Amino acid sequence: MPLFFRPLLLLVLCTLLTACGAVKLTYNNADSLLYWWLDGYTDFTVEQKVRVKNEMQALHTWHRQTQLPAWADMARSLHVQAASDVTGAQLCAQWDQAQERLLPPMAAYLEPQVLWLVTHLTPAQLKSIEEKYAKTNEKWLDEWQPKTKTELIKNTEKSIRERTDSLYGNLDDEQRKWLREVIRTSPFDAKTAYAERLRRQQDVLATLKDIQERKLSSDMAREPMRALMQRILVSPDSNYVAYASRLKLHNCELYAKLHNHMNGEQRKHVLAKLKDYERDFNTLHKTK
Repeated sequence: MPLFFRPLLLLVLCTLLTACGAVKLTYNNADSLLYWWLDGYTDFTVEQKVRVKNEMQALHTWHRQTQLPAWADMARSLHVQAASDVTGAQLCAQWDQAQERLLPPMAAYLEPQVLWLVTHLTPAQLKSIEEKYAKTNEKWLDEWQPKTKTELIKNTEKSIRERTDSLYGNLDDEQRKWLREVIRTSPFDAKTAYAERLRRQQDVLATLKDIQERKLSSDMAREPMRALMQRILVSPDSNYVAYASRLKLHNCELYAKLHNHMNGEQRKHVLAKLKDYERDFNTLHKTK
């Protein structure tokens, strides 16, 4: 299941919270984007290509028909919040609500398709997933474990601004200076984050290999896959859970303070953007 849910959630948050920009274009091509993302990890066989493409198209249709009203509701809720100052607690609550509202229906819909796929992976495909993990880890380390603190602050500012500039417009010099100072106080720890990243990847690979070696059916693979998903969502490492909680709170406070530092024109910009999102989601929902 993690193979599917992470890119789907990222797509949701990108359109709702991080301003991808071309919402309609992104959404209308979501089935193809997800297919190619998955294929980049697993290198589908000919039989799998046909089935997964069909499943992605069916998912897209289902999501358009049944889930987009919830997206529009959340854009409307964010619009109401963005009209005034916000608190970190409010943003954290909005994040939790997004996951609680958007993930369970998708998880229930996708479970049969995911179980079919994980019970039809070959040893070569598991090797492909492992190699893809190694490549993405190199990129992650380069970005989030650079040689100097200055580089890390620069990369963090870039990441944040990718999420905010199209929503609010460009930050002015004073806002950028303030943002860099707040970033310096972040509890982010690359070693802790990377250790958890490796744990999850190893957990995924071990679970998939066990399913393959025992030749489990879809029904038999259901419980180990559900248990894996739970370990992805909530780490069995209590120290990491505490760390992640601190980091989440810090980030919620950061984005709240950043919003509260925006000037009048920037506030108008974000309100207009969120209205556009609500309109786009409603329009996409009505489009067959």
